[in-house]
Amino acid sequence: MAKNLKAVMAKMRNKITIITAISLTKTAKEVQQGLIIGTKRRFSIRKAWLDRGKYSIRVTPATKDKLKAKIWNDAPWMTGHEEGEERTPQNKTRAVPTENVRRSKKDLIYSSNKPRNLKNSFVVTDKDDGKIHIYKRIGKGKRSIIKLMYNLIKKAEIKPEWKFKSTGEKIANAKFNKIFYDELLRKKGE
Repeated sequence: MAKNLKAVMAKMRNKITIITAISLTKTAKEVQQGLIIGTKRRFSIRKAWLDRGKYSIRVTPATKDKLKAKIWNDAPWMTGHEEGEERTPQNKTRAVPTENVRRSKKDLIYSSNKPRNLKNSFVVTDKDDGKIHIYKRIGKGKRSIIKLMYNLIKKAEIKPEWKFKSTGEKIANAKFNKIFYDELLRKKGE
């Protein structure tokens, strides 16, 4: 009887471990979907990097030997949005586009409108405050107009807006118990 009880307990322990691993992985996938939706709400995502590819939000599944699921992201430009930081450009200044810069449907700047490709453009430094601007002449002759295209800045303050960790924890805490219970019921029926 004792041998039989030990065998039943070992089998139950193994089942619980497998159920926990499955639940952790399913919870991680729920967190992944929640983070993708939350990121798309907070930021203008113009390309598909968030959904797939090298910089997407990814999940490392839990196993019965390693009861830990991991949700992670390798996008280097997003780390500053989690904690907040001050970014300085590689060159002397960074170009910040104004509303005069024409964009595509996805809100991308056409290559012909990027600072280095602007034709009929010139740089002006404001004597009063030392700010630098890029202007573009549109048209020819007397009817031409001059539009401000870019403001050049020396540094940019990035605010902590992403909330990757806190959002992930909220979703995981809200979903894990239900997923674990459902998996327990599903395995009980097998």
